[in-house]
Amino acid sequence: MSDEDVPTSKNARIYAWLREEFDAERIAVGARLPSENELCERFGASRPAARQALARLAHEGLVRTVRGSGSFRAPPPRSTSRDAALVLPALSTYIYPELVEAASSAFRSLGFQTLIDCTSSDMATERRVLESLRARRPACAAVSPLQGLFPGEEGAESQATSLELLKDLRAAGTEVLLLDNELGSGLFSSIVLDDRLGGERAVERLWSLGHRDIAVVRWRGHAPFGARREGALAALASLGAAAGPEADLDAGSVYAGREERRAALRAALDARAALGDLPTAYFCSNDELAFLAAELLSERGIRAGEDFSLIGFDDSPLARTAGLTTFAYPSRWIGERAAGLLAEAVGAGRPRSRVRVSLEPELVERSSVRDLRIR
Repeated sequence: MSDEDVPTSKNARIYAWLREEFDAERIAVGARLPSENELCERFGASRPAARQALARLAHEGLVRTVRGSGSFRAPPPRSTSRDAALVLPALSTYIYPELVEAASSAFRSLGFQTLIDCTSSDMATERRVLESLRARRPACAAVSPLQGLFPGEEGAESQATSLELLKDLRAAGTEVLLLDNELGSGLFSSIVLDDRLGGERAVERLWSLGHRDIAVVRWRGHAPFGARREGALAALASLGAAAGPEADLDAGSVYAGREERRAALRAALDARAALGDLPTAYFCSNDELAFLAAELLSERGIRAGEDFSLIGFDDSPLARTAGLTTFAYPSRWIGERAAGLLAEAVGAGRPRSRVRVSLEPELVERSSVRDLRIR
């Protein structure tokens, strides 16, 4: 919740608390709410404040009042739409076209019309898209939300996300499923890769091939990148390798322009080179960064697969043609599975328990990794 969302009045605090209880399923559908007197005592509020909060929830269709019995959590309204929304950071590049194609085809086969929108990895755009969907009330929505920092990183607790808008969208009757990013909430069904495990496995594989000087290269500004870095650095530490600043290369913000990102990575490589020899292996937070690293290192006359080893993440179309060792991102499977889970939830006609699908990253080995044990 951002600063602008923090409730200040007593009725707003009561409303926000009840919404949180609903979202966390601590007050189940059909359960009786605390009485007005109990709410007044809990929040030091007047009865009019408690009534105002309950009236707001009733207006939103979240609460029903039975005379003489009290207020109860109402079932969420069910959308009669056959629209299925798909909201992604990008549509026409990288790993997303295959996901869009697979999800759209699956939704169509299940009797839904797909609404596709792109946030361009911009929080303001993401908010506008979700606000539009809240007004339109599609039957379901698969959303890959922005979360710039990995939980635990400095500033992660106060960063702005669209969590409240996603909760509002669900409260309006739309089934919501998150892709790639759970926003640290555990409140929604989701399909995610175990990014931390991917980082661990990348380092373990490089170590098994004889590499002892391994660098972890990542862009800031995307929580999964932070999880991959955390896993890689933890693996280095457990293997007894140096996991200090010399192993952790900061390539700047993923949201910066290409030249800015290029300059930031060059500076990181220059700083590492100044300490002595460059690493023999690099694990990068995604394929795009891996290709940029390969390009800058080739300017120094050293090549991936020959002079150093390189692992990316996502198995983008370019990775398949350029021989990059990387972790698979099963775009088509994720698109089809997302459509299936949402269609099941819509067809149930009642609130469904949350489903979390966590995928173990699979390393796809190609020519960019060199076995140092072979001389």
